[in-house]
Amino acid sequence: MLVKNHIPCPDKVGCRSSDGASLDDSGSIWCFVCEKTFKDQPVEETASVKARPSFVDVAHALATSDFAGNAARGITAETARLYRCAHGTDKTHYGYYSKQSPAQPVAIKTRLAGKMFPWSGDEKHAFLFGQQLFPAGGKFVTITEGEEDAMAAYQLTGSKYPVVSIKNGASAALTNCKTHYEWLESFETIVICFDADEAGHKAAKEVAQLFGGKSKIMKHIAGAKDACDYYKLGKAADFVNAWWRAERYTPDGIVSGESLREALKTPVQPPKLFYPWRGLNRMLRGIRPAELVTWCAGSGIGKSSMLREIVVNTLQSTDESVGLAFLEETPERTMRGIAGLHMNKPIHLDGVDYTGEEVDDAYLKLGLGNRVQFWEHWGSSQIDNVISRLRYMAKAMGSSLLVLDH
Repeated sequence: MLVKNHIPCPDKVGCRSSDGASLDDSGSIWCFVCEKTFKDQPVEETASVKARPSFVDVAHALATSDFAGNAARGITAETARLYRCAHGTDKTHYGYYSKQSPAQPVAIKTRLAGKMFPWSGDEKHAFLFGQQLFPAGGKFVTITEGEEDAMAAYQLTGSKYPVVSIKNGASAALTNCKTHYEWLESFETIVICFDADEAGHKAAKEVAQLFGGKSKIMKHIAGAKDACDYYKLGKAADFVNAWWRAERYTPDGIVSGESLREALKTPVQPPKLFYPWRGLNRMLRGIRPAELVTWCAGSGIGKSSMLREIVVNTLQSTDESVGLAFLEETPERTMRGIAGLHMNKPIHLDGVDYTGEEVDDAYLKLGLGNRVQFWEHWGSSQIDNVISRLRYMAKAMGSSLLVLDH
């Protein structure tokens, strides 16, 4: 049971949310910003809890702002108005929007003195800062670690390319980008322009791994921690140069034999997933992670049926999630096949008697509502689209088993 809401996140280095956490009656603190659980942590009472503004008040302040910009950070009035950022003498309001509300803010983040950042409105369902301004797709999108940096980077790159900011600091970067994976992944190149500190470097690598070869990580010049610093230093041209020279992300992969010594002392762990056939498990030793298994047979032999059997066995015997791309049938047909196997009835055929209660039981027993993801492909089977959707299922949705029936 919830005991206290809008308390500071215990992570003072990474998350730094001033009011994004809640305390339950077990003593656990859950932060809605960085999406982490903290146990046995003191509950801090700060002024930021009391400072959480009324959404009506800040929405009015945002709507009636003159959008004067921020000369100290090089933000022009035109850019502030575009991004819906109201700079004031003692506070700044940042407008956040959503797919359902691209013209009216659904949440507003306020910057107060002392680096407090209280939210008002529905921050959980808000876009990345600035996302509503740019349609999906294109050559470049840049991700920054803060709202001011997003506006600065937009200006520094000639106000030509989309620039957005994560919502709650480096510790929440991966979570934010997972939530908006499909929009970000629609761009050819994703330039990551996070702060030049330990938290920023760590977050940049995590986000780069999410998007694979599309990712580029900017390296700031000496003395510049973020995009705004280039304005302060009078080195706008250096930012543009660093942006164009951002290095394509390549994962660390070169290891020495000596570094594997301790790893070899730990026995190989058994797989978490198995086939529904004992003989196959004996020969292949189950379904191992990071392996591609190809099933080959003539047309009409039953490859799709075998794959559905594997899916059902995984759902019945484990808590793992699955991602399915059956390109020769609709998601409904695939789901009928999976539920039908559990019910032991071919409910994909007409004239088969079954009840709604049997369907509900299949959903409950197999976790069909939250453990199964489908790709509604609409005939789009270009290899880039296929890989993109499978990567999304694995990285963003956490699917342990991916099935591609071409």
